[in-house]
Order: sequence, then structure tokens, then C-alpha cells
Amino acid sequence: MARYLDITNERAFERVFANKEHKDITINFLNAVLERPEGRRIISIEFLNTDNIPATREEKFSIVDMRCVDQTNETYIVELQARPQANFGKRCQFYASITLVKQMDNAKNKNYEKLAPVILIGILDFVMFKRHQRFHCHHYLADRVDGEQDLKLIELHFIELPKFTKNENELNNDMERWIYFFKNSGEHNVRPESITKKNKAIDDAFGLLDSFNWTKNEMFAYDRWLDIHRMNEDAEATAIKTKFAEGEAKGRAEGEAQKAVAIARALLSKGISPTIITETTGLTAEEIKKLADL
Repeated sequence: MARYLDITNERAFERVFANKEHKDITINFLNAVLERPEGRRIISIEFLNTDNIPATREEKFSIVDMRCVDQTNETYIVELQARPQANFGKRCQFYASITLVKQMDNAKNKNYEKLAPVILIGILDFVMFKRHQRFHCHHYLADRVDGEQDLKLIELHFIELPKFTKNENELNNDMERWIYFFKNSGEHNVRPESITKKNKAIDDAFGLLDSFNWTKNEMFAYDRWLDIHRMNEDAEATAIKTKFAEGEAKGRAEGEAQKAVAIARALLSKGISPTIITETTGLTAEEIKKLADL
């Protein structure tokens, strides 16, 4: 195992991005991914509870919810997710909507004007959008004719790690440096200085992932999560193989049945008795009678 741990591991993800003592790391990442220009950059965050997230292991994401304030004093909520599931796109829309609704549920005064926009960032270790090769895409409600974004309460950003192929010497900006970090943090025994010297927050994030600084119990939790993740992947692969085998068996059975019907029809056309046809094809007398009546 490399010295620096994999950021997509749930324990590592929470240590870096839900760390109250290192909010500057999360702020730096958000400004990079959301491409916030000077004047609209995030300047403070408050970590929120995640009681809108299902509690079962099968439903669990690595999620960090936070309330953000930018330089214009605008407030909005960001959800950062880093663990894919089936129907990931639909689930992300659902979670973003739930976060929006819960603002009204928790408010003393039901005032729609005070709803904070929700921005969800999904870090994907699989390809969800096969129609293009962009590793970062941004989705929001916009007018079909002029493209104006008048309805601004929900936005979704997706980063597809498999589409990102740049090495550490080809990175042009902080967004690319962060995406490289997400894809490759667990492959390093030394910090990549071409990145860490250009972005102190990423250098600090590597420091939090340094396995030398993790206790025995923390490493046990990290490895336990890996074991559970591998078991889930194995179970999913087994389920797929089982369904495939069942489909093959069903297909063979249906093919044999169709073949028997074709033979029965041919024998009926030649005036062969139903008894002989039943013995030849394995079809029942009732099935032979139905074919003869067609």
C-alpha cells in the first residue's frame, strides 16, 4: 500500500472534506470545481448534519453537506458526494431536492424567498455520460430558447474520473489539480511537488492522507471500509453473472420450445397423428390441438 491513502475511501474522504479544523481545504476545492471568479468566491462554510441521507449501508454515500457564504454574502448549500451507486444521476437529483425541501421543513417562517440554492458535486469513479468525453459537466435549469438560467435553486456538477487522463505535469489549473488528487492520491509514496507547491490546500490534503499520521484504529476503519466495498462489488458481480446464466438458460428453453412448435406444425401439415407428434416433440396433446386449430 502506498504511503498516501485513497481519498475516495469513505474514512479518508470525511477526514479531508468534513474536517472542521481544515475548512480551508474544502473551500479551496469548491472554488476550483465551481470555477468561482474573484468577487464570488466562497469565503466560509458550515458543516451541516446529513439526516436526509438513508442510514442503511446499501444506501450510504460518502457525503458532506455544508452551508456556504460567498463574497457577495450569498448563501447556498453544497453537497459533496464521492461514492457511486446504481441510478446515480437520479439519486443525486433526489438528494439535492430533499436538501432543498428540508430547508422549508426546518424553517420557523415558511418563506420561499429565503431558500438557499443547492449545489451538488458528484465525484464518479465510473463513466455516466457516454455521449461526451468531458470529465467535468455542469447541469442546471435553463430556458430552452435563450439558455438563460432564471431558476437557480438546484445545480449539479459531475466529475467523471475515468475520463481524466492527464499526468501531474500536464495540469493547467486548480480544478485539474484537484481531480488528479481524487484519481491518484492513493498511488503516491511522496507528495507530487509539481502540484503541492502550486496549491497549499492540496498539500495539506495530502498531509491528512499520510498513513504515517493515522492511528491503528483509524487504519482499521479505513481497511474495513475497503473490505466492505470489495464485498459489495463481488456481490454485484455475482448477481450479474447469475442473471446472465439465468437469461441464457431461459433463452435455450424458449428456443427449444419454438423448435418443438415448428416441428409439430410441419408434422401436422403432413397429416401425422397427434399421438406421434406428442411423442416426437414433447408437446402436450392440448398444445398439439391448439396448433391444429390455428
